[in-house]
Amino acid sequence: MSNTETLVDVIQWINETFVPMGLKPIEDLPKAVPGEGYSCVIAKVLRTNPNWSRASVFSSQINLELDDGYKNMSPDETAELIPTAQIILPSEIVVFLNQFDKGEYPELMDIEAIEDELPNTPYKDELRDNYYNWLKTQQKKQIIQGDM
Repeated sequence: MSNTETLVDVIQWINETFVPMGLKPIEDLPKAVPGEGYSCVIAKVLRTNPNWSRASVFSSQINLELDDGYKNMSPDETAELIPTAQIILPSEIVVFLNQFDKGEYPELMDIEAIEDELPNTPYKDELRDNYYNWLKTQQKKQIIQGDM
C-alpha cells in the first residue's frame, strides 16, 4: 500500500470513528511532531474538538479526557472527576503511527515544532534529514514539471 493510500485510510478511519462522537469531518491530516503523544497527527485532529483538548495518542490506544464542563475547576479538583475514554487503535493505524514516528511521512512533519520541541538527539537529526531529503525531492519534481 502506498503512503497516499494509507493516508486516505487513516482519514477515513478518523472520520468513521470520531465524527459520530462530535468531531468535524476532516479531509487532510495536519503537520505534527513524530514521537509526541500530545502533538502527533491524530492527537492534533482530535484536539480540534473543544471537549478533547487533552487527547493523547499512545502506541496502541487513544486517551480522550472528556473535559467538557470541568474547564473552570483547578487540575486538583478535576483529577478524579474527568472521565477518560480509551480507544484501542486498529492494527493499520498502529502501523501508520509507527511509520510516522520513524519519519516515513515527512510531508506530515511540523519541522519548526520538531526543531523547537524535541531535544537534540540522533532521532531528531534523523527526522530532520528525512524531512529535508523529502523537500529536495519535491523541489526536483517541481523543476522537472516546470512549476519553479
